[in-house]
Amino acid sequence: MLRAGLCVAMCCFLAACGGGGGGAAGGASTNSSGSDACLPAAVAESGACLTDAEFFTNKAWPVLNTCTSCHTSSGAAKSSAFILGNSSNSFAKTQSYFASHGSTLLKKPSRSCNTPHGGGTVFSTSSSDFQTLQQLTVRFTNPVSSCAGGNSGGNSSGSINSEALKTRLSHGAGADLLRKASLHLSGTLSDSASLAAAASASEQNLRSLLRNALSGEGFKNFLLEGANDQLLTLKFAGDRAPAYDQLSGWFYYSAFDTALNDLRDAVNNSSGAEQAQLQNQLSDLWNGTNRGLAEEPLQLIAYVAQNELPYTQILTAEYIMVNPYTNDLLQAGAIFDNADDASVWKAGNRNHATYLNQDLPVAGILTSPMFLARYPSTDTNRNRARARWTAYFFLGIDIENLAVRPMNSDALRDSDNPTLNNPDCAVCHSIMDPIAGTFQNWGNSGQYKDQMWDLWLTQFSRLENAGSNSLPATYKLGSLFQVGDHWYRDMRAPGFNGVTMPTSGNSSRNDDSLRWLASQITADERFATGTVKFWFKTLYGREPYPLPTASGDADYAIKLARYELDQSYIADFAAAFRNGTAGTASHGAYNLKDLFVEMLLSPLYSMASGETFTADEQAVLEGTGQGILLSPEQLARKLHSLTGKPWFHVWDANREQWQQDFYGFYGGIDSDGVTERPNAMNTLMSTVAERYSNEVACQLVLDEFSTTAANRLLFPLVETSDTPASSAGRTAIRANIEHLLGRLWGDTSSTEVDAAYNLFVALRDERINHGASTVLYYNDESAADDSTDEWCALDWANGITTDSQQVMRPWMGVLSYLLSDYRILYE
Repeated sequence: MLRAGLCVAMCCFLAACGGGGGGAAGGASTNSSGSDACLPAAVAESGACLTDAEFFTNKAWPVLNTCTSCHTSSGAAKSSAFILGNSSNSFAKTQSYFASHGSTLLKKPSRSCNTPHGGGTVFSTSSSDFQTLQQLTVRFTNPVSSCAGGNSGGNSSGSINSEALKTRLSHGAGADLLRKASLHLSGTLSDSASLAAAASASEQNLRSLLRNALSGEGFKNFLLEGANDQLLTLKFAGDRAPAYDQLSGWFYYSAFDTALNDLRDAVNNSSGAEQAQLQNQLSDLWNGTNRGLAEEPLQLIAYVAQNELPYTQILTAEYIMVNPYTNDLLQAGAIFDNADDASVWKAGNRNHATYLNQDLPVAGILTSPMFLARYPSTDTNRNRARARWTAYFFLGIDIENLAVRPMNSDALRDSDNPTLNNPDCAVCHSIMDPIAGTFQNWGNSGQYKDQMWDLWLTQFSRLENAGSNSLPATYKLGSLFQVGDHWYRDMRAPGFNGVTMPTSGNSSRNDDSLRWLASQITADERFATGTVKFWFKTLYGREPYPLPTASGDADYAIKLARYELDQSYIADFAAAFRNGTAGTASHGAYNLKDLFVEMLLSPLYSMASGETFTADEQAVLEGTGQGILLSPEQLARKLHSLTGKPWFHVWDANREQWQQDFYGFYGGIDSDGVTERPNAMNTLMSTVAERYSNEVACQLVLDEFSTTAANRLLFPLVETSDTPASSAGRTAIRANIEHLLGRLWGDTSSTEVDAAYNLFVALRDERINHGASTVLYYNDESAADDSTDEWCALDWANGITTDSQQVMRPWMGVLSYLLSDYRILYE
């Protein structure tokens, strides 16, 4: 059974909570004070005088706020008569509802007077929450607009109007925004012409420039990484939990397994060069297959986005993404020019010819083997966890966070199938279990009509035929199972949002139940909201702020305003995404690039400067529209673009250190034990960044000055002969410093130019004053210590071994200083 509280809190999940209706139990009361014969009398207010606005903000809204899990225009109870907004406009909405429905406002959440409520019992009639709501209804009849002598006991500044604040916010300057988005999402530095155009572009032209930046291999990798940060299927890409083993490939893909074992035998029976060659083939086959299976749902998302297909296809697609290795495993029918390149992906079919069963209906991510394996089920969980994650990823509903209320332990003592029969549990499971039922054909580990145990069960004569369903052996050996069943008889029928899936006649969806679920989810307007929330952290570097529940916290009003501001923007993004109204250059409904552009144009991503805010407003906006800590993958792309070189081992140019040796140290995830990325620097990460800046500066400076000025990215305006000793030298050095600042930081202010120039001069003066060696590689092995050594990884073929003007090391110091700055590490 779900933990206490979740049963009650889930009541609103995906179903319309009651809110309107007539009749004696649920209709309007004739007593306008909100009292009723079956309700307790209102408790008189105590304490200092509060105006109605103060009472609502400080007392009533924290109670009603729990209702916003369902009672909003896009929530589960959107079809009810009781629809809330935010703290600024919900007083009028609640008053209007009370005028029409009277004490129903009190009776439904308390389920008193035999009044049904789809949301279950929110609070009892003896609770302080009920009393507060009842006192609010009294005020609707007897308003308090002011307190005697102006001595209000409320906090008049306790409410922050998030909608009013939103109207004063705007995105950052066009050129800065384009630079930030290009480096962050695509890992490329926009060219000077595009940046110049963005500086004076209209809003629509800026959209086009941003959209153009969302392209290339860097953007594809951004999509793959962002998708995996949510789905975490790359857990199965390595040898710790290989994807092929998770699929029980030896049983379900016997033809491929035979070929795999034949190759292993060939390796064992060979020697020398032949064995090495065969071992490489085996490694490529094993790694390419596991990587292909693990990446498949991520590649689907990238394929849909890059080809500008409706994003609904991530669930409705009846094709799968394969590389050459999984194309062979699944016999998907795709054609590849290079059968050994695991990085090439194409759309194919999931062919049942390689599988034990007769058919493999495909429904995008929902039927992805690795999605199902990453979120497995058990004989007792019965796909409920899959239902939870499906709601979280694709509808934006976090069931666990709906559990904000405790539940009476007496209600949990029922042992007669409580998820079906106990009203306090059934009110939740009646919503979740039908979704779980649509996964009926997929076994605990994700196999379609899982029949591994069916062969064993045939001896008990419990089967019509092997592979007809995925019900576990523990159930099939019980008294409830009947031949022909697809789902549990002691659970609710498969369905979604109050609609039961057809299971009989010509319209039966028993064999492709997840295709049916995909069609239902993508037709639901919350699919758009779920998509925005899915990508929110990837674009903004943080999760949406949660709904605050502790109204007694000193900063409750600030937390509430943060939450409401995020929700307002999320609603805007979702509406534009759903309706295809993102700007005048919209590319149709459910276009992910259009959604990204709208999210990038939001102050949540980059905020304009110059506006004056109060202290409370500044607290609300803290961390919003500011720098985003780049992941090691993003930082590697950015630095490669800015400097022209990756960070690799001096002895291995193919070993990129941000994504290999230092990946875990710099906040990388393994999609298994480590699944959360940090959103702020820590000591270990700063040490890695310092090592990078010190290690690469030497090689970058030497490589740059080893070629002509026209071919340099970082030092095109200066030569090794330019020193601060001459006017021309000072001019060239300052000009090149300004170029470096513009390229690396996007900041060419005179203050920064002066600081970097002064560092250059100080470093050079120190070398000259201390008689430092002019040899770029100096290592006196006869010295008692290494204090005079100045090792630098050099390519001696470039011919630069000395520095008679003592400018090379100062340039290395300046470059190290610039590359270790937060403006490099954040975007």
